[in-house]
Amino acid sequence: MLKGFVSSISSDGDETTAVIILENQRSFILPIEMLPRNIEIDDFVIIENGIVTIDPETDEKKELLRSTLEKLLN
Repeated sequence: MLKGFVSSISSDGDETTAVIILENQRSFILPIEMLPRNIEIDDFVIIENGIVTIDPETDEKKELLRSTLEKLLN
């Protein structure tokens, strides 16, 4: 199981993709169709067995994890 957050969502006209930064500092670019409906930037996700779900934890914990990951990446 990997945890991460959606750092950006972009569209090139034909395809919409999301960049997910994982807790192990790797990043993935995925087609938006592979992600849960209504996913937004800064949502936290869990990836397990190729399935992406939105992490239901509290907003405070999400913000703490996001800021920690951003510090590691900068």
